[in-house]
Amino acid sequence: MNPFHKSQSLSGDISRSSALSPLLWLCLEISCPCFGGAFLLKGGVLAYILIGIGFLPVLHAIRCYTYFMKTDPDALRSEKYNIEIKKMELLGSKDKLLEIGEEAIKNPNLIEETKKSDE
Repeated sequence: MNPFHKSQSLSGDISRSSALSPLLWLCLEISCPCFGGAFLLKGGVLAYILIGIGFLPVLHAIRCYTYFMKTDPDALRSEKYNIEIKKMELLGSKDKLLEIGEEAIKNPNLIEETKKSDE
């Protein structure tokens, strides 16, 4: 039986909301057990090795954050936010609004219901 089955199911249920989310989950799943093990060992060479291993994902996450901050800041935003921005870009800007014809707005189901109610 896998001792980490709860953390795997928890990380599987959460969708990726930014480029760093999987890396932050990796930090949680590696750093916490390493720091906990180092605390239980209370000193010694193995405790310092576990502390060093625990800091590796944290340092990597910081490095990746600064990389994305400089090269692609949109990757740090949530997917939902990026989708909303793309929708707004497709619909038009403040100055140039998208014109929608009346034909595109008509709902055929609504038209049939009004005809049935008139009869």
